[in-house]
Amino acid sequence: MDNLSTYILEKLRINKDTKLENKLIDDFSIGDICLYFKFFPGDSSNPNFITVDVVKVTKFLSKSIICQYLTHIGVNKSINQLNFKYTDPQDDENVFIEWKDNKKRSTLIPTKYCEEIIDYIENKSGNKSISFYNLVRNKYKESSVGTLIVELYSTEKNIIWKNVTGIKNFSLNNIKKKLNI
Repeated sequence: MDNLSTYILEKLRINKDTKLENKLIDDFSIGDICLYFKFFPGDSSNPNFITVDVVKVTKFLSKSIICQYLTHIGVNKSINQLNFKYTDPQDDENVFIEWKDNKKRSTLIPTKYCEEIIDYIENKSGNKSISFYNLVRNKYKESSVGTLIVELYSTEKNIIWKNVTGIKNFSLNNIKKKLNI
């Protein structure tokens, strides 16, 4: 019986001390309201663009963060859940957690940085653009070249990206409302 008690106590101590491999995960907790940015590279006929949405962290898995969409500015309204599978290891310069493959990239912004970033996009970037590369390194304020933040809108026949006009003030106000700023 003593061996069983010792085993259980030791197992509890090990589990308590276990940390996820990625230290950037420590910036997030269940229930946090965060910004989710996604970068889409263009091609010869289409420009690069970025989308932004507000999400709420609901669960952690070994290599991903599960979130619920609170806005549908950059994603179709039928999508309710984000499975943010982050890249491991992260680049040494990253301040915000990032996922990337050969073309698309995305990042989750912790709650404590959201107001600052929205203020930058809304007031200081002028054309509502931001450098995704600088964003994940928290150097976006120094960006001279940015990519336009756009929003998705649906028509009856298909989904169209409005990559000319960017994101509307109404959408930014909706983001701020969901972030409580």
